[in-house]
Amino acid sequence: MRTCEKALLHARTVAQEGNKNSASDAGVAALMLQASCAGASLNVRINLSGLKDAEFVQQVAQQSAEIVRNVETTTREVLTEVEKSLGV
Repeated sequence: MRTCEKALLHARTVAQEGNKNSASDAGVAALMLQASCAGASLNVRINLSGLKDAEFVQQVAQQSAEIVRNVETTTREVLTEVEKSLGV
């Protein structure tokens, strides 16, 4: 999940500063990374349900939710930049 979050920063950079013809590639990358993060979050949540350490479960669940929120926000930012580049 953290890797998705970090990779999205690169996609945002490409969308903002890269060749305009590669903007759609940055958008696709952002969507794929968002989907990967969402899937990983589902795996985290199902695995947490089997643990007994409530403090650990809460901590990891909060971290996971924060990463998902960050990824969703950055994905929206990337897609906004992509839309600007499309010109249609």
